[in-house]
Amino acid sequence: MKKLILFLSILSLTVSCVGDDSDRPGINCTSEARVALVVTIKDAVTGTLITDGITVTAIDGDFSEVLTNEFWETGEFSGVFERHGNYTITVTGAGYQNYTSNGITVGSDACHVITETLTINLQPE
Repeated sequence: MKKLILFLSILSLTVSCVGDDSDRPGINCTSEARVALVVTIKDAVTGTLITDGITVTAIDGDFSEVLTNEFWETGEFSGVFERHGNYTITVTGAGYQNYTSNGITVGSDACHVITETLTINLQPE
């Protein structure tokens, strides 16, 4: 009986700690912020991952953000937290030709953006 009471107490505490999503009945969203874009940059000839001196920018209309690679040990550039849209990605770097992508569409579900991951191969000059 003590185990049942303990179980029910823990269960009620757990249920009460789930966020308040009263504007979305039946949907329990996390509070984490998710990036919209994750971009890996490689040398088109050697296939080597490159990050030094590389600038990756995401542009959607009047909005633009320089992506960072400081949080990833893998060298990926990421950014644009929780913002869906249709992005153009530009990449510049010394010794490489500038790159401009076609539109990259970032969608969202009821809670977060759906991260788009892409690899860009830069051509050496």
